[in-house]
Amino acid sequence: MSETLLFQLGRERRLALAELAAVVAPLGQLKDGSAQTALIQFEKEVDPPELQDRLGGVIKIGRILAKLPLTATRNELGLSLYQDLHRRPIRDFGISFIDGHWSKQDRDQLGLFVKRQVKNSGGAVRFVSGSETQLPSVLVRDQLLGRGREYLIVWTSEAIVIGETITVQAWKSWSVRDFDRPARDPRRGMLPPKLARMMINLGQFTPETTILDPFCGVGTVLQEALLLGHKHVLGSDRDELALAATKANLDWLQVHFATKIGTIRLIQSSVESLQEQQIRTEAPLGIVSEADLGPPDLVRLTPTARKERFLPLMTRYTNWLEALFGLLNQGERCVLAYPILRDPETALPVVEAAEKMGWQIQSVIPEAWLMHPATEGRRTPIVTYARPDQLVGRQIVVLKKT
Repeated sequence: MSETLLFQLGRERRLALAELAAVVAPLGQLKDGSAQTALIQFEKEVDPPELQDRLGGVIKIGRILAKLPLTATRNELGLSLYQDLHRRPIRDFGISFIDGHWSKQDRDQLGLFVKRQVKNSGGAVRFVSGSETQLPSVLVRDQLLGRGREYLIVWTSEAIVIGETITVQAWKSWSVRDFDRPARDPRRGMLPPKLARMMINLGQFTPETTILDPFCGVGTVLQEALLLGHKHVLGSDRDELALAATKANLDWLQVHFATKIGTIRLIQSSVESLQEQQIRTEAPLGIVSEADLGPPDLVRLTPTARKERFLPLMTRYTNWLEALFGLLNQGERCVLAYPILRDPETALPVVEAAEKMGWQIQSVIPEAWLMHPATEGRRTPIVTYARPDQLVGRQIVVLKKT
């Protein structure tokens, strides 16, 4: 039986869309979307909570209840919500506006209109509001899921879509895996667990694939690979302290997340020396890693001096790309995060260098998905992850050995 689900994308929408495509494109077809959402039709039944748990870049997943024309009035929207509440009574409800021009005041007036309609029909319901036009996942999870309902009102190019939230991102679990680990080192520019999860998904690896992080740091990639069910993980770093931090964090993971840990191997080695370590087994190998993000003192320099300090990083990346190429067999993939300087805007020519070595640059968004607003119609294989206030962001690329 066919079903269309609504996926609300996180802050880095192009990256979130790319991850979503990597996970669900074999299962479903993109039918519509807005800047923050993707509507995907599945021909076979899927498990939304399982998808939510797997995806790092999706905030909420909902089911489609109705579609109204873009000219629909607030009262017409309200009557549609009232009819659903009349058919399926609940105690509490909330509303989130996504990608429309209507304000929080419009949202609250819509909620009160629906509440009055329920009261006039002899019922009672509580309208849960919030400080923004979209309700935060924490509020939805704690107050609405299970005993109430959140309606998602989405403006696409074709219609006003009314959805119902099924599941929200497990924000507490992400926070614990990030901030409660025993070994953290902000000076290393730690990879966020959500980004590590998205990068692994972008690689489209099978559970049998051994995930290698040759710059393992505090073990975030290995942590997320184990939680995704990979049977073998391999971490290496030239820094002995980094390997100790990785071991401490993976030991902690097994205790606090009741994770059935697969085979873990940690090696002290530079990337250039990894080929000497006999890391290959019969299992396929996939590389997921964040390399050096640049000198930590860039923020104290002038824009001109920053660029002068930043660009020499490319020499190291060239050496690393050559070493990583030698580790993989034909057809195996590497998902690499590398830095982009944002003031002045300066990108390292990693893709160009990789192509000259024989890497094949993988498209992260399928051709059929380029109609989505988040792609802006561009086929660039690079996706970016950066907070608005970050001086150094991350670019992510998927490379395949040919």
